[in-house]
Amino acid sequence: MTVAIDQTSERATGSLTRDAAAVLAEAHHYAVSATPAEMAKTMQAVFGQNLTALMLGVEHPKTAGKWARGQAPHRENLSRLRDTFQITVFLERMTTRQTVQAWFMGMNPDLGDRAPALVLADDPLQMPQLLRVARSFVARG
Repeated sequence: MTVAIDQTSERATGSLTRDAAAVLAEAHHYAVSATPAEMAKTMQAVFGQNLTALMLGVEHPKTAGKWARGQAPHRENLSRLRDTFQITVFLERMTTRQTVQAWFMGMNPDLGDRAPALVLADDPLQMPQLLRVARSFVARG
């Protein structure tokens, strides 16, 4: 199963052309059905190995590369990978890859001006808050 993030949805004017709840449900389906290798490959394609490792809480960036090549992550890493992947897929289907990168790396007023990637790196238990902030971002268009 190849997990490809759809880059062809209509985004011409920046208005939402798809129902965010349906897209979030699709992203959730991808996240629960994708293999760790597929998710890690996608995350590295979007963010690169270093940022992927930071967000997933692994010390060595090459660890994420090992996951992309099929090595199984530990259970706590798998949960974090799956949740971060879901948010990434949701945002990319609703916006663009460039927007997803900027969203994760830029200051976010809904997170006390912290970048979502750093929030994840510091406290993975903030994942539900990050999903709420991502939904809010998409709702604002």
